[in-house]
Amino acid sequence: MKRGLMKQKIHYENDIFYLKTYIRILSDALKLNIDSFIFGEKTLEDINFIESTVGKLYASLEENPHLIRRRDHLLSILEVKKYFISYLENLTRSGNPYSNDLKQAFPKLRRLVANHTRDVNILQSQLNTSEKVSNTAEQISENEMSFLLTPYLDPDSDN
Repeated sequence: MKRGLMKQKIHYENDIFYLKTYIRILSDALKLNIDSFIFGEKTLEDINFIESTVGKLYASLEENPHLIRRRDHLLSILEVKKYFISYLENLTRSGNPYSNDLKQAFPKLRRLVANHTRDVNILQSQLNTSEKVSNTAEQISENEMSFLLTPYLDPDSDN
């Protein structure tokens, strides 16, 4: 098998933690009076990196429905997407340091907000539905409980 086609082990917890931290740092930078003509291009690169990475992790989780702790990872992806939406909304508000220098990118950034908001709504719905199905599947009927609690009598024993 070619090296490029092999599945890689993904460290979801660490990767998602890194993304949350990265987004928080970018969000904190919006509070600073920095020169956007210096940092504007890097900010767009960072946004593209986050967009790509979140997409890869989300797609991987969608492709692996039997992954251990999948639900926990999806909840974390949901949280990352919410952080990212908040960051992008703050970035595209007028009055922040980037308003003038990134104005040409605002339509694309607003589309990202719309796409991630759609994903958040879909993901929340899926997680709520899977939780209901999981709770229903875990319930034991009265007959099953009775059977499970009935002492086992071995027909080959002398008792």
